[in-house]
Amino acid sequence: MINSLEVCVAVPFFNEEAYLMDTLISLSSQSLVNFRAVLLDNSSTDGSSAIAKKIAQEDTRFEYHRASSNKGNLTNFLWGLEMCREPYFMWLGGHDLISENYLHELTKALGADSSLSFAYSSHDFISEGGAVIEEEPSNSAKFSHSERAQRRFIESIGALVVDSSPLHAVFRSSAIEGVNKYVIHSQFSWDHSILSYASYFGKAVYSNKAVYSRRVFEKRASTNLSRTQGDRKVFPNKSMINLINVYCLVWLQCTKFSFLGMMQVPRIVFRVKKRFSIKLLRNLANLILTFLRNNCNPLSRRCF
Repeated sequence: MINSLEVCVAVPFFNEEAYLMDTLISLSSQSLVNFRAVLLDNSSTDGSSAIAKKIAQEDTRFEYHRASSNKGNLTNFLWGLEMCREPYFMWLGGHDLISENYLHELTKALGADSSLSFAYSSHDFISEGGAVIEEEPSNSAKFSHSERAQRRFIESIGALVVDSSPLHAVFRSSAIEGVNKYVIHSQFSWDHSILSYASYFGKAVYSNKAVYSRRVFEKRASTNLSRTQGDRKVFPNKSMINLINVYCLVWLQCTKFSFLGMMQVPRIVFRVKKRFSIKLLRNLANLILTFLRNNCNPLSRRCF
């Protein structure tokens, strides 16, 4: 019976006054009624807090939690995962929408196959006013159905070149319960890292019966740093070296630093390089130029 399943839905938000009510209405209207929603206020300064508190007072399935300061979106997202005690878990963006059957369809898929670690849906992009801008993009992520964890992990890197929408999938909690300590220090591509981690511990399944709607903004660039990095306002390290380090660390944690896992690190590095080949060449050229500039004597033409 589908309604006997339990899902934890984390709704992280910061200053979403204009959209949060619609998001929470789309959640409260789910055909699957047996869920718990944790509303994670990242120290908002607008009317978002009042909206979330009101919903929590009216519907016992909703819990309101407020951070003491703006910790950035990664910390806020992982806060929700730490609160999960249900067998299934999902992240719902504080300005996004989900179809009425979203939880029903995706939990049904997970319940039917124990080899799955997450179920994701079709998605579209909506404007600030809610109008559909683009339906299912052609570059949507596709995941491997291989029985081999290594292949699923490696192929997930290529599947997530531009599309991280599956982050809003419904996950089997046991497949991602350890992910926070593996990506907590990565502020760049952390959403992709989580999906690769989940791919290692199980397969993914796609459903076109439900829809996740991601809101696209044109006027929020000026506040993007506060939303992503919090009060620290530190730019993420987007270097190729950091990206390789992130994926290798996630891979080694998945394999528990086993000898066989370490032997596969070159494959992980190659896959990341292949994914970002142009960026890699540019980065490599800069490294060579920096080395020559700092270590070569132009008079003797010797490098030290």
